[in-house]
Amino acid sequence: MPQPEDAVQWIIKKCLPRRFGIKRRVMHAWKFGTAKYVVVSFPKSGRTWLRATLTFYWAERYGLVDPPLLEYANLHYLDRRIPKIYFTHDEEPNLTPAELGRDKSRYRRKHVLFVSRDPRDVTVSLYFHRRNRDHDLEEPIFEFASGERGGLRTTVEFMNVWAAALRQIPSSLSISYEAMHAEPEETLARVLRFLGEEPDPVAIKVAFERSRFDRLQKLEREGAFASGRLTAGDTADVDSYKVRRGKVGGFADYFDAEQQRQLNEIVRKNLSPDAARFAHPTP
Repeated sequence: MPQPEDAVQWIIKKCLPRRFGIKRRVMHAWKFGTAKYVVVSFPKSGRTWLRATLTFYWAERYGLVDPPLLEYANLHYLDRRIPKIYFTHDEEPNLTPAELGRDKSRYRRKHVLFVSRDPRDVTVSLYFHRRNRDHDLEEPIFEFASGERGGLRTTVEFMNVWAAALRQIPSSLSISYEAMHAEPEETLARVLRFLGEEPDPVAIKVAFERSRFDRLQKLEREGAFASGRLTAGDTADVDSYKVRRGKVGGFADYFDAEQQRQLNEIVRKNLSPDAARFAHPTP
């Protein structure tokens, strides 16, 4: 089904040039400026799962038939009770920790939902995404994870920066991927209240049943969401899926004992106490 969009978005898409990233920058500025709610996360922290769960929740709650995957205002245009939500990673992930921006003042007038995940799991998931979907990474997984650019140190510093920034944002909520696994219904209810919705327990149960990882992988294989956000890079390779494993603590499956020790030490030395409250790295 075609995704609803307003006249301004149509004009931006049709009239602005692609060169120098002009179209993309203007579109993102427009979405940020007009959305009340902003979801911030480092890549591979669980926001696709959150998008899917919210999509299925509102589909059940408001009777939407085969809606597109939640993206900015597309569900808002189907039912005005659903808010406009801007999703952002805030930063280009392939940076060194020192290159990450510190000034988040532009977010202070927004309602910010921060989504975090154990940075070691984030790093592994990002590695497979870049290797098998973006095809811009060839180095071995431990070299990427322990390196200075885009790996574990960058993920940890992103969390540190945002832990400090959220103190200055009057309306904010932080949730973790781990909490979505451990307490899924309670966590989604918190998110919905933050988004101005009184949670419907029946719709929440339906949303989580429809967003089970095996079901999302099936939808991904079938290309069920037309936006392309939930489309497998190679349907025969689960490591190329947007929804790949969904395993808490799964990073340990990819490193030997000494490599795990080194990665754990990076987290121990660099993750701030405030950031550690977001996600709960296992020993």
